[in-house]
Formats: sequence, structure tokens, C-alpha cells
Amino acid sequence: MPVIYIYYPETARRSLEEIDLIFAKGHLENMNYVKAAKELPYLDEHGIEQMQRQYGFFDEPDAELEILGEKQGRGATSEAVIP
Repeated sequence: MPVIYIYYPETARRSLEEIDLIFAKGHLENMNYVKAAKELPYLDEHGIEQMQRQYGFFDEPDAELEILGEKQGRGATSEAVIP
């Protein structure tokens, strides 16, 4: 039990995207994942997307395609051309 308490971050009330951000923050900033979870606030969808951009989860052209797909009702494909 002490190993779980020390090495595994608390994930209650967090989405899968937030949990992914916890591990990304811990890895990129070279810190303990438990500490990263305590420092990372609970985020809404906009906050999650902003943090994902900060940690480089997707390249900017891919992000534009994703946003384009949301505006068109998720009908965009990988063949979409962005001017």
C-alpha cells in the first residue's frame, strides 16, 4: 500500500485527457507524477486543449484539421485542405 500511495497519482474526478496531461507534465518537467497531479488544476475542455498544445500533443496543422472538423460537425477527413 505505501508504494501505491507514493508513486501513483490521485485520478478521482479527472478525465482521461487530464490523466494524460498529468503523466506528460511529470515526464517533461522531470517530476514525480504525484506532485504533477497535485500541481495540475482540474480543467475544463478549453483548459485541457490549451495544456495539450503547451505540451505538444499535436502539431499545429493537425490541430487546425481537428478544429475544422468540429466546425463542420466532425465531418472533416484527413484529406481536408487548409488554405
